[in-house]
Amino acid sequence: MTQLAALDAVHAIAKRSAVVTPYSSMLVLVNDRQRELLREAEASNNRFARSLEDGQDTLTEPNNPLNAVSVPEASNVWGVLVIAVTGGFWLTRSQSKSP
Repeated sequence: MTQLAALDAVHAIAKRSAVVTPYSSMLVLVNDRQRELLREAEASNNRFARSLEDGQDTLTEPNNPLNAVSVPEASNVWGVLVIAVTGGFWLTRSQSKSP
């Protein structure tokens, strides 16, 4: 038995027992071209070969967190508005009850 055949057999067992699912690798395929590329990669002879990264890549344009643009979600805006109105209502009521 070749190594590829053994890996295929182990992979088939893992798929049958739901250890490996289409979502276990966290791949997100957004169009048919990407799905086709995955099918081609699964059919190739080096489908179990993985490229290793050392984590020493140099970023050419690193992300600057100080330049982040934040837009609040609509539900967050309504929540803040409700809290502000409730706080204002509570504040005016507590001041009107004070002698």
